[in-house]
Amino acid sequence: MTWNIKWSPTAQKQLQKITKSNTSIAQQIVKRLEEIADNPFDLTDKLHGTDLRKLRVGSYRVILSLEEQKIIIFVVEVGYRSKIYKKY
Repeated sequence: MTWNIKWSPTAQKQLQKITKSNTSIAQQIVKRLEEIADNPFDLTDKLHGTDLRKLRVGSYRVILSLEEQKIIIFVVEVGYRSKIYKKY
């Protein structure tokens, strides 16, 4: 079963910013999200101390919320690994 991918407004802005500086990384992020849509639990790691999950794409991280009831992968944030974890 394929999960639907939804983006938060914050994540959309962050991806646009990444696209301006490095288009190939932004494309890799989108491609990787599409790859995990069949089985997001096996291909992501739990973010310690929260119900969120993380996806590694090179030096970037994608913070996700998996909504099992609705079969939705909700992209919360996207950012460089040294900066993204400071909020969590």
